[in-house]
Amino acid sequence: MRILGTIPNAEFRIVVYELESHLYTEFEAGPMKQGYKWPKSKFNGIPAVQLVLDVPFLAKVKSRFNEMYQDMSERIKD
Repeated sequence: MRILGTIPNAEFRIVVYELESHLYTEFEAGPMKQGYKWPKSKFNGIPAVQLVLDVPFLAKVKSRFNEMYQDMSERIKD
């Protein structure tokens, strides 16, 4: 796995990695991460991945992060 680059975003850190047959997009927000594997046969490089990272998709990523944070917060309560 090697880093291809990052995608600028105000809410998340987005890093795109190259795997043998996939591009892996990692989203990071605070202590949480989400990852998506895109087949190289359909996504050739960062510009192709950026096209699917539209506003509705990123809104769902943010919603999942909020759910993850709530789940984590419930578990670490004293």
